[in-house]
Amino acid sequence: MDPISQAAVGAAFTQTVTPKRRLGIGIAIGLLAGLAPDIDIFIKSQIDPLFSLKYHRHFTHSLLFIPIGGFLISLPIYFFCRPFFSYRRTFYLTTIGFATHGLLDACTSYGTLLLWPFSNDRLAWNVISIVDPIFTIVTILLLVLIFRYRTKTLSLFCVSWVTFYLIIGFIQNDRALQKAKTLAFERGHIPERVTVKPSIGNLLVWKAIYEHEDYYYVDAINNLFKPTVCPGERIKKFDRDNDLPLLKKNSQQEKDIEQFRWFSNNYLGFVPQGNYIIDIRYSTIPNKITPLWGIVVDVEKEFNEHVTWKTNRKSGKSDLSHLVKLIQGEGCEK
Repeated sequence: MDPISQAAVGAAFTQTVTPKRRLGIGIAIGLLAGLAPDIDIFIKSQIDPLFSLKYHRHFTHSLLFIPIGGFLISLPIYFFCRPFFSYRRTFYLTTIGFATHGLLDACTSYGTLLLWPFSNDRLAWNVISIVDPIFTIVTILLLVLIFRYRTKTLSLFCVSWVTFYLIIGFIQNDRALQKAKTLAFERGHIPERVTVKPSIGNLLVWKAIYEHEDYYYVDAINNLFKPTVCPGERIKKFDRDNDLPLLKKNSQQEKDIEQFRWFSNNYLGFVPQGNYIIDIRYSTIPNKITPLWGIVVDVEKEFNEHVTWKTNRKSGKSDLSHLVKLIQGEGCEK
């Protein structure tokens, strides 16, 4: 999730095991430890545009790395906290804060290597958006109240809020998934796989993607009351041999495509204009194809040259207005 949410959740859990008289320090440790695993964003390459995709949410986010990460972050923090906490207490708090990060990331749809080094699968439970203002703002407000009033009730309520919101996400995911499967069958399709994920910033409208024959079908599902479908679009599945027959075998671009396939959980669509391979999991408007990112292949490039990374983050008031209308049920089946 976004850094603010990660920090807030880290603090939410560390404050539950911090003495009242040191509550502010405990919250600060949780904020820092909750952010720490994202240090992998600095793993980059000036040559390979997909290098950072490979290593973000990688080993620093795995379950096995939690005690190691807790230990590494505890060393500089203990230097400042020696007058207040023993090293054991500091390590305990940093490990708790560090542990929340990978688990929270796995609740999104981006994909997290929780089981590394035993598995390279990108786990994504699809129960909360990468950015969710309601979840984050309420968590922060509760932390402020905890710091101000230092009551056990508020302390437990804060952790309960985080847990409750994620449970609601799991419930909403199941409702949307069942509706997406029903939709496919109603269209006479037998879906090879179905994925649903919350749209940006809310748990009310979900993006549904299912695969049937040579296409991906993208729709929105309004999950406010009874799940209803907001019909969307479809896009041709990427087929390397048919879509890019002139691409050199075993070239660097071909390897990059496979890297992008792993990153996107093989949800690759193809836009012939410009040889644009897109990750169809992400779009600002949940029943639209328009991607947030993808890669551009140039068959004229040299054998060892990489693909070009392309982003599309120009969402504006019109996209926000469209999303609000979907939440209100406009454009959805009655």
